Amino acid sequence: MPPAEYSAADALAKKIRLEKKIHALVIGDSLSDFYRGRNYVDMLNFWLNKYNPGKFTFRNAGAGGDFLTRVEARLNGMTNGKKAYRQEMYDRLFEENYDLVFIFLGQNDTYVTRSKNFDNPRVGPAEQEAVLRRVLDFIGKKSKAEIVLISPSPSHEKLFLDRLASLKEGTDMGMFGAAKHVDAFDAVNRKACGERKLDYIDILHPMRQSPDLKALYVEDGVHLSNEGARLVSREVLRWFASRKW
Repeated sequence: MPPAEYSAADALAKKIRLEKKIHALVIGDSLSDFYRGRNYVDMLNFWLNKYNPGKFTFRNAGAGGDFLTRVEARLNGMTNGKKAYRQEMYDRLFEENYDLVFIFLGQNDTYVTRSKNFDNPRVGPAEQEAVLRRVLDFIGKKSKAEIVLISPSPSHEKLFLDRLASLKEGTDMGMFGAAKHVDAFDAVNRKACGERKLDYIDILHPMRQSPDLKALYVEDGVHLSNEGARLVSREVLRWFASRKW
C-alpha cells in the first residue's frame, strides 16, 4: 500500500473507538466473496481491530454470482422446491447475533447482454424494489442488527465497450455494471434507505472520481484489485469513523 494511502486509512482508524464488541454480517456477491483473506472485508477488519483489538468480528456470507433474487431465495432456503444455490453460505446464518448487517450487491443484478441491446438488466428497478423490501423485512424479523446498504460499484465500462467493438456483428456479449443500470440500482437503494432510515455508504461516486478507474479492477473490469478493495474498505471505514460507538 502506498504510504499516503496507509496514512489516510490509519488516520480514519484512529478516530474509531469501539466501546463494545461489534459483530457484523456481510451479504454480497463475488466482490465480497473472492480473494478472501485480502479483500475489502479483511482490510476493514484489520483497520477496525488495529486500535480496537478484538472488538470487531464478522461473518462474510458473500457468494459469487449473487443478485437480490438469489439472496432472497437463499434466505428462504429454497428455489423451486430445491435448496437454493450455495445454500451452505447461509447455514445457521441467524444463529449468530449481529450488531450490523451490510448488504453490498449490484454487479450481477445489472447484468445485460448485447442480444437484448444491453437493456433489461437481470434484476430491474421494479423487481429490485420489491425484493429488497422483502429481504430487509426478513432480516429485520431475524435480527435486531442495524442494516446498512453499500452502493453498487461501477464497472470499468470502457473495457466492455472496447471488447464490443472487436466482436463480429451478431456475436453476443454480456456486460456488468453499465452506468445507467448501476445508477438505477443506486436510486432504488437510496429510496429504500430513505424510507427506512437506513445508513447508506456510497462507494459508487468515489470509485467514479478515481483518477485511474482501471486500476481499481483486475483484468475483467468488474472484480476489485487490491487498490479497489482499499477504496471500498476506506469508505466503509469512513462511515465507522463518522459514528459514535
